[in-house]
Amino acid sequence: KNVSNLKVWHTPQNLQDDISLDDQGVDSLDKANLFLHIEETFNIKISTEEFIELNTIDKITKHINAML
Repeated sequence: KNVSNLKVWHTPQNLQDDISLDDQGVDSLDKANLFLHIEETFNIKISTEEFIELNTIDKITKHINAML
């Protein structure tokens, strides 16, 4: 599975990889839903600490790929 195949609340064209999700208008509920979807899709667990640290698309993608 590949992160780019995820269907989320924003299209990939709307989000920049290196800018924080907060700065792009993604609120904490949207982020929580995204992480829940990632956990279910990739069968991984994202800790509370990781939830806080993984604040850009680039960081999220690298984290998922490292766990697979």
